Order: sequence, then C-alpha cells, then structure tokens
Amino acid sequence: MAANYNALYDDPQKRALLKPEAVWEIEMGRALSENDVAHAKALRNEWLDEAARIFASHDFFLLPSAQVFPFDVSQAYPKSIGGTQMDTYHRWMEVSIPASLLGLPALAVPCGQAHGQHMGMQIVAKHGADGALLAFGRAYESAFAEAASISDRAPPPGFGIDEI
Repeated sequence: MAANYNALYDDPQKRALLKPEAVWEIEMGRALSENDVAHAKALRNEWLDEAARIFASHDFFLLPSAQVFPFDVSQAYPKSIGGTQMDTYHRWMEVSIPASLLGLPALAVPCGQAHGQHMGMQIVAKHGADGALLAFGRAYESAFAEAASISDRAPPPGFGIDEI
C-alpha cells in the first residue's frame, strides 16, 4: 500500500484527507527494511506450502467471513472482540488474510444470523479452481435458500454472540 499511495502521503494537503488507518499503513510500509520484506516473503511461501498440503486432500476450506457480526456504521472498527483488544485495525478482519495473502479464489456466502445480525462464510479454493468454486457457491446458495425458508437460523446454545 505504501508504494501505491506515496504521492498522496507526500503532499501534506492530500495526506490530511487520508484516514488515520491509511496513514498508518503507509508509515508502516515505509518503515520496512529489505530483511523485513524477505522474511515476509519466506513466511508467505510457508503458507503457500501449507495451502498446497490442505488442497491435496480437500477441494475447499471454509472460514467465517469476519470475526464479528456487523457493527454500527459510526464505529470505524471494533476496538476489542470478546474482551481482547485489537492492536491494529486489521485484527477484526484478519480471518480474510489467508485467501488474500495467497492469491486464492474465495467467495463469501451467507451462513446465518443471530439477534438479527447476519454472518457470512468464506469458501476458499486452490489456485485455478475458480470455476469449481463458483459452481460450489451456486450449489451452496441454492441449499441455503431452501434451508432459510425452513429455519430462522438461530445459533446453537453457547454460541457466544453476547461476548462480542
């Protein structure tokens, strides 16, 4: 991000228009050394190896689409989840990092609700399996629509919604 927004950041008038989170991203990116970037690339390669291992025996993996249910639009992001403080604004949505970091095709679908708040699920596929992912998503969508007409999709006891 830092490389893409340097011109905005370097112009004080334009920087004043950036969200604090964008300024933080740019400053953190500028502070990275070559060693930091090399370490991050090595870690990403480890994640790629692990994803290949998973996809050797599975077609997809499923994750929540977020770690929290929708929150008030006036709140920039959740500062804590279940009593755990978020050290950066990324933490509340870090469950989306694996697919993004690895460049894997992913699809978000609805999976339920609690107390009128909806939640989604990510379906993640291996590289090149975009068509299979879309076909699976379509099948899931059809099954979910049918199930939604039968049930109000209340969470099971102990789901923990009140802790968020």
